[in-house]
Amino acid sequence: MVFRIRPSLTGAYSIIGSALALALGSMCAKVANFHGIPPIEVALARFAVGFFILNVMLIIHPRSIRPVNPRWVMLRSIFTVMAIITFFIGISSTTLVNANLLNMTYPIFVALIAPFWNKEPFTYTKVIAITMAMTGIYFVIRPEINFCVGDIWALISGVLAGGGISSLREARATDSSFTILYYLMTIGMGVTLIGWPGFVVPDIRFFGLLILIGVLTFAGQYLLTYGYRYVKALDGSILSTSRIVFAGVLGISMFAEVLSWSLLLGTAMITCAIIWIQTQSSKKDGKEKEIPR
Repeated sequence: MVFRIRPSLTGAYSIIGSALALALGSMCAKVANFHGIPPIEVALARFAVGFFILNVMLIIHPRSIRPVNPRWVMLRSIFTVMAIITFFIGISSTTLVNANLLNMTYPIFVALIAPFWNKEPFTYTKVIAITMAMTGIYFVIRPEINFCVGDIWALISGVLAGGGISSLREARATDSSFTILYYLMTIGMGVTLIGWPGFVVPDIRFFGLLILIGVLTFAGQYLLTYGYRYVKALDGSILSTSRIVFAGVLGISMFAEVLSWSLLLGTAMITCAIIWIQTQSSKKDGKEKEIPR
């Protein structure tokens, strides 16, 4: 007897696997920072591994990588490259859960950008959801009690990721995911290599760790994209928040991080706001869609 898994479950497992891979990748990045490897070098590892994998795929299955709409492909790449770099800077000086949570606020900023870039209406429900999310962000950061510059960097990464997703919506109208991803990795390699003179040459152990970071984050990207083929955007959005849970567990077990009441309250508010916004987007579209990270 052959057991077959329903497509919806395949999508759900893929998205949860993506959340775990991205949380593990961020944990490895924090370990690398502890051993003196700067965030820019960690970001380079992510782009270099992705660049290598994509070129192997290009050799196996040749295809055109010339963008049809260079403007939006470039904007997608630039925003996302800067989002990844600022995320790794943030994770070097804040907690694992804070960095992942604040980075995942990008749907809030997509909702803010969409009326200007994507010509989408700005509704009262979005205003309420954005207000809830901003309040949640305040409870997470609590600058008047324990200001942490890493939290600000992680939040900036969420803002930049919002710009990346808004650009992606336009780029995908004309260009394939492979082309968009290829330029992202290529530009990311170029930007991070500019900082090479300040890089730390790791020994063989930490060189392997950097490769692992690249593999985990690329796997997270791939699994997320694959999973959204089989689940609705709303369901995928809810499942993606499991990354916060994984980051919390890893932060507590690996780095003895503490979860305060304000962090838990802020997390709940941000998560509810993201799901609310995705619910409204799903109703507007009236169909399943992919929302890559």
